[in-house]
Amino acid sequence: ITPYGEKTELFFEKESPYGTIRVTKDLAYSRSKRLWINMREMLDSEYSFSEKQLAILAMRQAEENFPSGEIRVLNIGLGGGLTASETLNNPRVKLTVSEINPVIVEAAKKHFKKENDNLLERENRHKVKIKVENGLDTLRKSRDHYWHAIIVDIEEPTIIYSSGLYTKKAFELMEKKIVPGGVVGVWAHSSND
Repeated sequence: ITPYGEKTELFFEKESPYGTIRVTKDLAYSRSKRLWINMREMLDSEYSFSEKQLAILAMRQAEENFPSGEIRVLNIGLGGGLTASETLNNPRVKLTVSEINPVIVEAAKKHFKKENDNLLERENRHKVKIKVENGLDTLRKSRDHYWHAIIVDIEEPTIIYSSGLYTKKAFELMEKKIVPGGVVGVWAHSSND
């Protein structure tokens, strides 16, 4: 039973450094899989339009700003891998995903393969690299003016391990690490100021 009283089937449950990770399937909607962190819903595979749209809009702007050559994208936050997978619809993208939680990577690999087009099976082939580390650390380690697009698709700022990405210092770091004319996209709940 979810916090909302819905009946679900539990596929995956594991403790992580950042709380309990669960993957469930909604019994009322057979195709809908959900990713939970500490009983907070992070992803519903049937209602992932906003995550995909974030990637589509960022890639559209990056293509416009950089009409030729490779487009280097940093996606901070893996979740089920839907945002990251959407960026790879652009054949010019070279993708790095930074995910702080190793159990999220495990859950995405095992239970969201169909939804993310086997994203993690493509790791270490020239187009996709997964880094299990804080997104700010990935930014700090990268060269200045390296990324053409940075997509932040994580929990909102009220979560302690996510809050550092919503600071003035973090956005100044992104500005330093992005190619002039690059794109920064940030996902947020529509009701989140």
